[in-house]
Amino acid sequence: MSDTNISTLSPLDRRFVQRLMKFASKGYRFDGSDHALKPGTQYEALDGYLRGLKNGHRHGYFDIPTGVGKTAIFMSLIENYLDAAKGQDDEKRVLVVVPNVTLVKQTANAFAKFMPEIAPKLEADDDSGHSIDWARSDLGLQYGKLKHADKKPRVLVTTYASLRRDAGNKVYDPRDYGLVVYDEGHSITAEEAGKAVGKFEYALQLAVTATPDYSEDKRVGQKLALCYYRLPLAEAINRGDLCGVRPILIKTEYTVDKAKVEEYIRANKSNSLSDAQLQELFNVEARNRSVIDTYLSERDPDSGERFLGQQGLIFSGGIKHADDLVSQFHKALGEDRFAKIRRWLEDENVEIAAAIHSGSKGAWLRPGLLTDVNGNALPNRKRQSQSEWYSEDEIRLLHEQGKILLIISDKKLREGYDCPKDNIVIDMVDRLSVLDVTQRIGRGFRLDPDDPDKVCTPINLVDVNTHEIYKDRPQLLPVYAAEILEGAEFRKPMKRKLTRKFSHEIPEAEEALDHGKFEVISDQTVVHSYNNRKGREAAIAPPAPDGWMAGSAITKEYGGGNTTNEANIRALGKRKLAELLATGMDEAKASREVEKKWVQLNLKSGKIAWRISPEGLQELIQAGKIRLTKAPPAKLGWMSGSAILKEYGGSGATHDASIRSLAQEKLMALRGAGMDEVEAAREVEEKWVRWARPKSGKDAWHVSPEGLQELIEARKIQTMKAPPAKLGWMSGSAIAKEYGGSSTSHDANIRALGQEKHAALRAAGLDESDAAREVEDKWVQWASKAGNEAWRISPEGLQDLIQTGKVRTIRAPEAKEGWMSGSMIKRKYGGTLENHVAHIK
Repeated sequence: MSDTNISTLSPLDRRFVQRLMKFASKGYRFDGSDHALKPGTQYEALDGYLRGLKNGHRHGYFDIPTGVGKTAIFMSLIENYLDAAKGQDDEKRVLVVVPNVTLVKQTANAFAKFMPEIAPKLEADDDSGHSIDWARSDLGLQYGKLKHADKKPRVLVTTYASLRRDAGNKVYDPRDYGLVVYDEGHSITAEEAGKAVGKFEYALQLAVTATPDYSEDKRVGQKLALCYYRLPLAEAINRGDLCGVRPILIKTEYTVDKAKVEEYIRANKSNSLSDAQLQELFNVEARNRSVIDTYLSERDPDSGERFLGQQGLIFSGGIKHADDLVSQFHKALGEDRFAKIRRWLEDENVEIAAAIHSGSKGAWLRPGLLTDVNGNALPNRKRQSQSEWYSEDEIRLLHEQGKILLIISDKKLREGYDCPKDNIVIDMVDRLSVLDVTQRIGRGFRLDPDDPDKVCTPINLVDVNTHEIYKDRPQLLPVYAAEILEGAEFRKPMKRKLTRKFSHEIPEAEEALDHGKFEVISDQTVVHSYNNRKGREAAIAPPAPDGWMAGSAITKEYGGGNTTNEANIRALGKRKLAELLATGMDEAKASREVEKKWVQLNLKSGKIAWRISPEGLQELIQAGKIRLTKAPPAKLGWMSGSAILKEYGGSGATHDASIRSLAQEKLMALRGAGMDEVEAAREVEEKWVRWARPKSGKDAWHVSPEGLQELIEARKIQTMKAPPAKLGWMSGSAIAKEYGGSSTSHDANIRALGQEKHAALRAAGLDESDAAREVEDKWVQWASKAGNEAWRISPEGLQDLIQTGKVRTIRAPEAKEGWMSGSMIKRKYGGTLENHVAHIK
């Protein structure tokens, strides 16, 4: 909102402000539970949100590190919003959006913890999220097989993927929601997920993230402008909101295949390496063993504490890398030098490592890890040979209990996973993204109530030729933990407390003949000497000043072509430089002036490009070098003539003419009422008709919902289409798309089924109108598209046609969430389609 005054807020928003003020005055305590926000960061974040809302800022974000308690903060906002809305005529619901199904379940459990009045729990508990008593709950989940949206709960939790699929707003109607919370809010910087921000334009919107800047071109602040509260990671550590940290390095004797790196960089056109490429480069047993041997046999060089027995996470390059690391841990334990450690693990009934990644739902591990309250192994478990099957949720639980020491994952645990007992985080590959590194190493920084002296040790690997590989491309230099933690105070090393109590002393490993093929570096001066930030910054231009745009951004906003727009930017820069040189200014000063006022270098991934200032862009527009071939986006609910055609039928050209006619009529009426020309035009644009210009360059118009209603009532637009399809009902064309076959045949079969059901109901004694209503309610519904007759069929009716063989499933089902085809892998990671298909096979 542009006005900075509480008077600009809606009545519901004003009640929300009052409720937040009352919440703060009563000690930031939740109703109906023993929980309250913690003094310090959590108080400050809520107060920052309240200040922003009082000033009319309805859209914004929190920049808060992982582990500080962001869930509690947004839970407190949701509770107070629900209190403000409850029982009111303007009551709206709350939508919470998270990245994945695991986080959906975690968020549901958080509601049960902080707000039991809307998410009451059953006595029994299980791992699938159903411990909540859904029959009495005002909370709902929408993903996979759990579909609570149609029950209209006061709070609905869903995933970004589910939200993206709802293009027609049938599941998530923007009119229903007054508050939308985006957890792991950097997800909205992606193009498809970011569309949600426009969808919920009229709701309060809050993103919560530890990494608001995904890249130079993708920032949460570009979607939700105001940062309500920011807490830098280093400050969170220094003020004690997170545990102490002390990064170390493992310097391997492995030489990375430089030729392969060069090949990948060329294939990626100098962009960062993909996860698949990183896995291919760094999943090498000799290199993996440096980490395995460090954990099994080494001591912290400063504290003298054994790494073995500490709990932690290892992030791999990919699925195969994770599985190979688990396998190689067990292979190492089979060696004579680790025989005592192998027996110690057996005596303690502890597993060394398990994988949780995008390609697994569990793992075969040593039997008997899960026990009842008396320590007895659980009966009726799935067994094979000397192993027992554990689900992913069971693996997480066992890790939290200290019965699985290490969890090895690809990127699945990068978001939304925190175990307070973890104090080692190892990254096995060179990460090239600050966001990726921050998300991963942050998993280990949460405070541990059982260990007030907890110190987390993030570990990076440095190979023999790491610097040599990237020296000519400093913008691709790896990001290490020391860079992310720059500014944090490193706690003096001490012997750390093992939060998992063992019955037997941890044995030493015998020295190996080839011992010493890696070096553990803990000296903080040396560790920080490997920080590549300054080298990377020297190779990459600083972020664009506010309002400056790259050629691609101009294309997206105004149309045209990237190449042409960039050429025009470069030409303007040269012209301005020549003009300044002609005045006698020296070249260095003239170059600085051009960069300050008009055109600036934009080096991205090693490629040279340019940015232009708002003043420079205006010059190009006035000179006709950049033409406005696109209008600003339509307001929510406003429609163009072509959109009306799609929704109601008729002719797009006729609808355009009707919209223009309505605008002229409204303008004349306002002028006749004494309003001046400019003010009248603004009023028309605000309430009825707004200018638009499609890519073709031809004038077009958007009409407001109120204006459209006037045209319908005046019969200038006739509703030639049926009402929207019920949830799950399908047209013939939709069946063809889902199952194959001919849409014409499907339409005929649907009509025939409707006639058959109608005849059966009439034969059973129903009159004509009752039989027709029954058919429309249960089996077949009339539809129309562009004035042509069509039909929709219910899920039950479709099943009838499938069982009688009239509709055959000749196409594969939709891919499961997260599963990918070769073409999708190519689009996301690069490479060739043929290679990806071959690898999948």
